[in-house]
Amino acid sequence: MIGIRRVRRFALAVGFALISSATVVGWAQMMPVPTASGAISGAEAKASSPPAKPLFFDAVSVKPNKGGDGMMSWRTAPDGFKMVNIGLVQLIEFAYGLNNATDEQVSGLPGWAKDAHFDLEAKVGEDDLAAFKELKDDQKSAMLAAVLEDRFKMKAHRESRELPIYNLVVAKGGPKLKTADPTNTYEKGMKFGEKVAGPGSMSMQMDENAMHAEFQGCSLDRLVPTLTNSMGRKVVDRTGLTGKYDFSLVYASEDAKDDASAKAPRLLTALQEQLGLKLEPAKGPVDSVVVDHVEAPSEN
Repeated sequence: MIGIRRVRRFALAVGFALISSATVVGWAQMMPVPTASGAISGAEAKASSPPAKPLFFDAVSVKPNKGGDGMMSWRTAPDGFKMVNIGLVQLIEFAYGLNNATDEQVSGLPGWAKDAHFDLEAKVGEDDLAAFKELKDDQKSAMLAAVLEDRFKMKAHRESRELPIYNLVVAKGGPKLKTADPTNTYEKGMKFGEKVAGPGSMSMQMDENAMHAEFQGCSLDRLVPTLTNSMGRKVVDRTGLTGKYDFSLVYASEDAKDDASAKAPRLLTALQEQLGLKLEPAKGPVDSVVVDHVEAPSEN
């Protein structure tokens, strides 16, 4: 597990395993999310056909987290989810499909809700098990909207907000990216368990002072989530680079000492020195969720 806030957010955003090395999971478009009343909630579809039968979690347990160690975990099971110390903000991000979200993309929460964390377990019934297994990861997460409506009495709406962002551009001197060999199967590359990770995979590891991100056969859209979550602001790729690349990025972790003893440069410096890219501050439209009403759930 990873104990730094933004790194922990990154791990949650890109996949369903809080481990030091995880494949980035691409997010498909959201399916319509049925509420407990059968209507489409605020996480309604951006595209895609509705499932033949709306699915709901049959059993849901929500309890305030009282662990105190600050560690967050998220685990998928064949019949649902089990979350420990999940923030309400992160729960909303998953349910509403806010990919690689920043803190500014969820607004309207009362004070108690901004730092609220819960242990949550949600399971589908046996009759829905086969259908649940066929859903994509983002479709399963979208089912959490009904949990938010039922247990948190949450009402919310989407809107596009003009917010500070960063544009990812090519730095002076040009990019420092190695073009990937399209015939490379990466048999000697990174592995996740016993599985060999092919083209389009990335991993992130952390040591005491630095983050180590490795990319193999990746376009820059795999780098953008790392930058978004590290900078706490949406990053938009404006490089014009459309190829696939093999590259790595090593930069100081958020808690690393800011002195000569640091083993890695800060992210903005590392990005320019190692990849020949830079971030330029800007403003742009950002998909956001505005919470109109929410209540603390009763324990069960």
